Amino acid sequence: MRWSTVFPEVNFGRMVGDLKTFISTRVRSARKAAGLTQEELASRISVTPETISNIERARQVPSVETLCAMAETMAMAPAELLPEKVGAAAKSALRMELEDRVRASCDRLSEGDLAIAVTQLEALATGRRR
Repeated sequence: MRWSTVFPEVNFGRMVGDLKTFISTRVRSARKAAGLTQEELASRISVTPETISNIERARQVPSVETLCAMAETMAMAPAELLPEKVGAAAKSALRMELEDRVRASCDRLSEGDLAIAVTQLEALATGRRR
């Protein structure tokens, strides 16, 4: 039995596409933040550079083993490469990349500077300007 017959209101094709896009964006962003090329990441986890390229272009979903190996190589939890909740994959690739850049920047800030950054982001989010 196909899931689409059990849940006809769910667009499984779109969900898979969204998941591929989400993972591809996260992998690319994490790889670049780790200072690795596609070839270096591929070599470290014993896959081909084409596999990494296909994952980053959302042409294939990595196996669980590949996902875990990529995460370990980039010093992160495998869950960081996956959506936190249903619907999270609907974010645009640009938004996910920008959010990843904000997270990476926050990691490099002192606590004092991070407090200032949070205040500024909260002001932007609520529409207040100083």
